[in-house]
Amino acid sequence: MKHIFYAIACLLALASCGQSPTKPTAPTQPDYFPLQVGNWWEYAKDTLDSKGNFVFDQTIRCEIIGDSLVNNIQYFKIKNYGGLFPANGTVSFIYKDTNGSIMNTFDIIPTNAVDSISTISLYFNKPIDEYWNLFPNDDNINNPTRLTIRSKTDSTNVPAGFFYPNCVIGYVGQRYGPSTFYGTYLETVYSLNVGLVKLRPVSGEGGIHVPMQFSLTKAHIGSVSYP
Repeated sequence: MKHIFYAIACLLALASCGQSPTKPTAPTQPDYFPLQVGNWWEYAKDTLDSKGNFVFDQTIRCEIIGDSLVNNIQYFKIKNYGGLFPANGTVSFIYKDTNGSIMNTFDIIPTNAVDSISTISLYFNKPIDEYWNLFPNDDNINNPTRLTIRSKTDSTNVPAGFFYPNCVIGYVGQRYGPSTFYGTYLETVYSLNVGLVKLRPVSGEGGIHVPMQFSLTKAHIGSVSYP
């Protein structure tokens, strides 16, 4: 369970070197995680009540507050407030490669191009059902938590609006053998040109049920506001 709650914080996250804010290099693949200084997202965090229904708990806000270059890689500095985060917020540093994949370094200052401390990778261009490690340097090598793309044609209705198409990334736990997995316990839904719009718990055979969900309530991406 340690990784699942850390992953939630990492995924909601969307050392400045004193440079002026800049726009990211346009990816060659569909952009499911738009990065630009000034972009922000707000989410409703819901938790389960005694009857098993999701009810509103608190608001989470993620905002891109700056960017910088480290070894010619453009990092974006994202501050996260509310919910799982400390009262004064916490910071993530992320970058996007030219095919739209994301590397997120959580609560550290990146120092070089291969910084891999506490990282999470999002490969939106992977084929459906192909697996990769949640953390590249997983400390539980014999039984890592994996990610996989479940769908690239999902539609999702949240308070911020109706979004389509979406890329759905699922978390899968418990590995048995080189390629056998079971127990999907979390899915994150990323909408084209918007970013993360939904984090929803699901459970398969042997899966862990996560007692919380997140839904996008409002956002400002580039010059567009939602709803």
